[in-house]
Parts: sequence; C-alpha cells; structure tokens
Amino acid sequence: MVLNRMTYRKIEWHLHNYRVLQDSVREARDSALFGTSDMSSVRSSGQTSDPTAQRCLAYLPNLDWLRVVDSTFSKYQGSEKQQLMTLFYFDKKSIPQVCDDLSIAQETFYRWRNELVLTAALFAARERLI
Repeated sequence: MVLNRMTYRKIEWHLHNYRVLQDSVREARDSALFGTSDMSSVRSSGQTSDPTAQRCLAYLPNLDWLRVVDSTFSKYQGSEKQQLMTLFYFDKKSIPQVCDDLSIAQETFYRWRNELVLTAALFAARERLI
C-alpha cells in the first residue's frame, strides 16, 4: 500500500496529537452529558435543534481517530514498535533519542515508522476516515 503525502501527514498528525484528541473528546463528552451555559457553538439553521446531539456529533470524528490509534497501538502490544510509537508519537522524543532508547539505527526507525503509519492507514480506511 502506498500513501500519498497528504494522507501520510494526516495520519501522523493524529498519532502525534493522540493525547490532545483524548482530552477534546473527554471535554466534549462531559459538555454533552453535563451541559454548558455556552450555547454559541450550537447553531440552528431554521430547524428544531438538539444541542446535546449537536455536541455529541462534534466529537465523533475524533473518537474514530482515537479508535484508529488505539487499534494500531494494540496490534503492536509488547513489541519494540509499540515502544517506538510511545516514545516518538506520544512522548514526542526526537528521532535520535528514540533510536538511542531502542538501540536501533535510523533506517530501522524509518522502516518501523512507515509500518506503523501504514497499519494506522488500514484501520483508518476501515473506519472510512481516509
């Protein structure tokens, strides 16, 4: 499978921002469940609106991407590729730091990273996100 540059970057963006997405989904879910006095983000287009449903719909795409990242992480459970995923994408360590921590060459890093992104792409395609 070959990914175009934009798709590759989109997947990497979601991998790098996993924790931010988790927080935004948690906040949106809490807002939908417990309400908020700020109704400026919920607009009606001349129809009867359901603010709770609108808030829930707003975080669904992020929820799908969280599922993609979780599935990718689970696939490599207990492996060095999972460690690479944690160090590089979640802990935001640099490539040389990751290579040192895992005792791997940069070529191995890039090969494993490509495999992780391609695996995430397959899960994203299954969710119809790409």
